Amino acid sequence: MSEAIKKRVSIPVILTGGITEFAAAEELLQAGKADLIGVGRAILKDSLWAKRAMQGPVEFEYWKGAPAEAHKEWRRIMENNLRQSHAFEIHCWEDESEAVRMALSYGTVKMSNWKQGTVIEGKVTQDFTDFLLSLPVPEGNDLTPRRMTPFFSIFLDNGFSSEHYGTELNQQ
Repeated sequence: MSEAIKKRVSIPVILTGGITEFAAAEELLQAGKADLIGVGRAILKDSLWAKRAMQGPVEFEYWKGAPAEAHKEWRRIMENNLRQSHAFEIHCWEDESEAVRMALSYGTVKMSNWKQGTVIEGKVTQDFTDFLLSLPVPEGNDLTPRRMTPFFSIFLDNGFSSEHYGTELNQQ
């Protein structure tokens, strides 16, 4: 619809509506479907979203090869970043009670404006690192078929993030 509006007006057109992935926003802009992309939900959930989008993703092609091999690569990247970090935040959707329960074993609930989920913060300890790296390859679903972690997002204080269940890795 935004494309049709863009053809009829001479002012910039903003496209909104649940766009949360960097690549999707860029693709819409490149295709000329809009002049600007509204990413309100993404920014509410992660105030550094725009900065991460500008820096780009960490090279990680989770969809190639066997899931076990992709998970092994995710663990290698995570381990390197965990060694450089002192604190973490884990974001879980409101219906992910098991993931919240697991994260609360290593941190506490952080007060947040994110109404659709829970944010857990804590220190990166050896126990937390061992736990995170020992998790098996999780079952996916129709929206995210190849997950690397049961946690929607993991943010480390060294600027690294594992988002969309580990399928999108970013470094500030």
